[in-house]
Amino acid sequence: MSILRILFYIFIIYFLLPTTSYLLPTAYGEVYKWTDEDGSVNFTDSIDRIPERYRKGAEKKSLPSVGITLTVKHVIDGDTIIATSGEKVRYLGIDTPEISSEKMPAQFFSEESKKANKELVGGRTIRLELDEEKIDKHGRLLAYVYLKDRTFVNAKLIEDGNARAYFIPPNVKYYSQFKKLEKEAMKNRKGLWSEPDSISPISHSDAIRHIGKFRFVEGVVRSIHNTGKAVHLNFGNNPDEDFTVTIFDRDYQRFREKGIDPSGYYEGKAVAVYGKIKLYRGAEIVVSFPEDIVIQTH
Repeated sequence: MSILRILFYIFIIYFLLPTTSYLLPTAYGEVYKWTDEDGSVNFTDSIDRIPERYRKGAEKKSLPSVGITLTVKHVIDGDTIIATSGEKVRYLGIDTPEISSEKMPAQFFSEESKKANKELVGGRTIRLELDEEKIDKHGRLLAYVYLKDRTFVNAKLIEDGNARAYFIPPNVKYYSQFKKLEKEAMKNRKGLWSEPDSISPISHSDAIRHIGKFRFVEGVVRSIHNTGKAVHLNFGNNPDEDFTVTIFDRDYQRFREKGIDPSGYYEGKAVAVYGKIKLYRGAEIVVSFPEDIVIQTH
C-alpha cells in the first residue's frame, strides 16, 4: 500500500466534507434525574428504567442545551468524567482508546488519552453544551465540554491526536469541524495516529480480526439488502458471516443530498470504508455519512 494511496483516502474522506446543515428532531425533552446510594447521579427518559427503590426520589426536569456547569472530580478515561456533584459526562463527537478492564486489555494510546484529558479538565470547572440527544443508556450526560478560558475540550483532544472524531446521529453538530481537525492529526501522525495500522487499509476478509478498532476497510460490495429500516452492503457471499456496512434509514437523506441512493448505488463497486468495526453476526461498520465510503478507481 503506497503512501500516496493512503493520503488519497485521507483527502477524500476528511477534506470533502458536507456543507449542508441537518434539521434534526429533539430526541429527549424532559428527563428523570436520580441518585443511587453511592452518590452517582443518573439520567433516563423513562421512570420505568429507574430501579424501584430510587423512583420516589427521582426528579423530572428539562435539561438546557447550554448553561450547565460542573466541577470535575474524576477522569475515567479519555472521553468520560465524573463531577463532584455525581454526574457522569461522556464527551460528544469523539472516541478514545479503551483503558484496560476485566473484559479486555488496554487499547493502544489509551493511557496517553486519559492523561491528556486529565491535564485539560482535572479538578476544573467545565461548561457543557448538549446536542439533540442529551443522555445515553448508561445514565450519562452527553456533552461538548468547554473550560473557563473557552478551550473546546472535545476539539482539543482530536487536534492533538488523543481522540478520533466519532458521531452517532442525531448528535452531529460539529461534524465538519472535528473531521477537519482529525484529518490534520492523521496526516501528521499525531498521538493515536502513530500506530502503524491506524491508517493502512485492510481487506474486508480481515475485518473480523479488528473488532472494536477504527479501520479503513477495502472490498467490493457483492450485494445489497434493504430491510426498510436499514440498507446492508454485503462484501461476501454469506451476509450473516462476512463483512457488512450498515446505513440506517435515519441517515438516508445525507446520501440523497449527494445524489446517492444507498439501496443500489454501491452494488458491484470497489470501495474503502472508514469507521469503528463492531461484531454483529460478522464484522460490521455503521456508516452515517457518505463521505465515509470512498469509491475506488484503478
